[in-house]
Amino acid sequence: MKLKFANALSLALIMAMLFTSIGLADDVQNDVVAGGNDTITAGASTVINYQIRNTNSNNSPDPQNSCNPADSTPATVTINTPAGVTVDTSGAPGNQVTLTFTTCETNKAATFSSSTPGDHTITVSVSDNGTGTYNTSLATFTLHVNAPANTAPTLSLPANITKEATSASGAVVTYTATASDTQDGSLTPTCSPASGSTFALGTTTVSCSVSDSGGMSASGSFTVTVQDTTAPGLSLPTPITAEATSGSGVAVSYTATATDLVDGSVAISCSPASGATFPLGSNAVNCSASDSHGNSALGSFGVLIQDTTAPTLNLPANISQEASGPSGNVVTYSASATDAVDGSVTVTCAPASGSTFPIAATTVNCSATDFHSNTATGSFSVTIADTIAPVIAAHADETTEATSAGGAVVNYTSPATSDAVDGAGTATCAPASGTQFALGNTTITCDASDAAGNDATSTTFVVHVVDTTDPIITFVDRTAANVNGWNNGDVTVNWSCTDLVGVASATVSETVSTEGENQSATGTCADTSGNTADDTQSGINIDTTAPSASAGRAPAANANGWNNSDVTVSFSGTDALSDIASCSADQVFGEGADQSASGTCTDKAGNDSAPASISDINVDKTVPTASASAAPGPNANGWNNSAVTVSFSGSDALSDIDFCDANIDLSSEGAEQVASGTCTDNAGNVSTPATKTVNIDLTAPSVALVGGPANGQTYYFGSVPATPTCSASDVLSGLDGSCSVSGYSSAVGSHTVSTSATDKAGNSASASASYNVLAWTLQGFYQPVDMNGVVNTVKGGSTVPLKFEVFAGPTELTNTSIVSTLVKQVTCNATSEDTIEVLATGGTSLRYDAVGGQFIFNWQTPRLPGKCYSVTLMTQDGSSITALFKLK
Repeated sequence: MKLKFANALSLALIMAMLFTSIGLADDVQNDVVAGGNDTITAGASTVINYQIRNTNSNNSPDPQNSCNPADSTPATVTINTPAGVTVDTSGAPGNQVTLTFTTCETNKAATFSSSTPGDHTITVSVSDNGTGTYNTSLATFTLHVNAPANTAPTLSLPANITKEATSASGAVVTYTATASDTQDGSLTPTCSPASGSTFALGTTTVSCSVSDSGGMSASGSFTVTVQDTTAPGLSLPTPITAEATSGSGVAVSYTATATDLVDGSVAISCSPASGATFPLGSNAVNCSASDSHGNSALGSFGVLIQDTTAPTLNLPANISQEASGPSGNVVTYSASATDAVDGSVTVTCAPASGSTFPIAATTVNCSATDFHSNTATGSFSVTIADTIAPVIAAHADETTEATSAGGAVVNYTSPATSDAVDGAGTATCAPASGTQFALGNTTITCDASDAAGNDATSTTFVVHVVDTTDPIITFVDRTAANVNGWNNGDVTVNWSCTDLVGVASATVSETVSTEGENQSATGTCADTSGNTADDTQSGINIDTTAPSASAGRAPAANANGWNNSDVTVSFSGTDALSDIASCSADQVFGEGADQSASGTCTDKAGNDSAPASISDINVDKTVPTASASAAPGPNANGWNNSAVTVSFSGSDALSDIDFCDANIDLSSEGAEQVASGTCTDNAGNVSTPATKTVNIDLTAPSVALVGGPANGQTYYFGSVPATPTCSASDVLSGLDGSCSVSGYSSAVGSHTVSTSATDKAGNSASASASYNVLAWTLQGFYQPVDMNGVVNTVKGGSTVPLKFEVFAGPTELTNTSIVSTLVKQVTCNATSEDTIEVLATGGTSLRYDAVGGQFIFNWQTPRLPGKCYSVTLMTQDGSSITALFKLK
């Protein structure tokens, strides 16, 4: 390049002498001197310097800094290029750029390039806007472009690839291999195995080759290593809570499995094992599984054994006893309790067994508490009653001789009474003692009641008023009995009477009104002296008391008062004297509520009983309906990700529902799980089963990052692996959408790339990898440039070589495309300055010096004495170094 610039200076001198010899007008003019001819290879570029200057009227250059002010008028520079040639005039006046001279000479440079072989003529011209006879100057040169030599294509292959296996077959690996050629441009290489193939576990060499149209070829290879470093996935139960069945705890069964991307299902070992007896309290189950490549997974879950069941109370049925005295009665009973864990436990009751219970209903409250503070309570009643009537002592009949025609006054002693609660007393009798009794037999009836309202059985005796002189009496007739030989009313017996002395009463009539079998009636006749004669008629059967009737049902009602089949009500009766002759016919009842039946019985004397009835006859022969519901309900996809409780309810149009089957808890994973239950009405009818189908998925999906930066790895900028993809699967409910990757960056700093997936049951899982990206290291600027805030002083117009190196860790980078420059004018305020003696000339450029092993940025300084500049070199990773300069 220095030679080219020297040629340009020589050409300028020759042109100056030529202009002097032809004697142009004596005006100050603009002049341009171009570089000499240059040769490049097609596709390459070259920098050609040219100079714009002032000339005097004798066509000789003006001395530096002695220009006529008129020479500073604006000038226009034009570079004309033929077809096939391009020019870059960045940073310098170029094609149709207006230039105002501030000095007498201006050095400029332009970059020319062409892909068209041959000779190309280039013209550089300058014209000013001032006055004069010669205001336009031009120069030409030839650019020789040679056709490029054919070279072998260049292969661009990926670095060795490491990939995680996704199955026993290995993993699908994609990569990008390209090729370029100076003659054919972009080419497509052939690689085996091809991108997108499934690579087996282990290391596989990928061989690639490419050929251009000229027969030149290139080949290369890289390796793909498929490894299995992923541990199996454990599928463990959620924490288990179980109720103890004894003091040792309870046996608990569970299911734990493990699956591996490569090996599929693998053996899992858990301790304690499923089916083991777990003691009361919290227990940990530890599980582990390993695949065939030594990757192990560990996991655990908890088993809580608890005692929340209260003891079982064994209490007597309600007790009823008769009072033994005014204070009531002493009652003893037995109560006990047992517990599944603690065995027999103590029962406390109040009032205690052996206490004296008053005449009333007393509730006995009992409780029992086990070792874990579970308490059971219960009660029963003790009823002391006074239901025994007093007892009336027997009283003998009394006989009294008549004292007049009206009979006689009879005095007697009322019989005594005795009662266990009220003690001794006296019965009340009628007719009362001291009453005038007529001739004949008078029945005395005695009654008594105690303080509890119990009526004693009546006692009777007869008072006989007699006349000892008997006339002659003859039976006449009596009230007729029915076909059964019984009367149900008074029986009157009539006699006729004769007496030799005289009869005071010719006939005598006696009415028998007392109930009894085979009774007799005696008729008497009295003579005027008071002597009587009597005749007795027997076989009188009187029953005036109605029989008692009772009703019975079959079958009996259940505990709820209902039957689920027809009920037959039958009637029967009892009669203490004449016995039963007939009762009402049976009555049959079908479906219905609150039905009742009534019937009577008739004794042999013709007395009808009071009606006997049975009410609350409830018959329901229709089965109820049942329905099932689940809580919680499924999500929009029809799945649950937690345990589900299925409960049952029913309806019955008649007897209503008594109970339904207990809730069913579904806590295991599975699709199409069916829970079934029935309901029973109060009549005992059982519904057809109601069912509910439940889908449960408790396991989160499997999700993994595929490719991309490795977790915990550190990379240098520019060497970060490409953005990873993700894979996700769910073996039960399936995925609800696909996985996605976020957080990836290749910039300097710490990053975390992550992915997540959700299955149709709402279970979510995620995977992530954290990595660091390190910045490059910039070293320099090296001498002659000073750093650390020192201002380098340098002559304006000279070229300063700024030397530096860029390292990515231990690797030095050499590509100039990674470096960008920033030159800007700054305020001159530094206190430390250092002079640089730089003799380099030429335009500004950046290159990598392979011999010196460093970058060199040749900065051509402006011709602005006293101005200060900062020159900053920046690399693609954001690193930079800056040097300060002052022009002189």
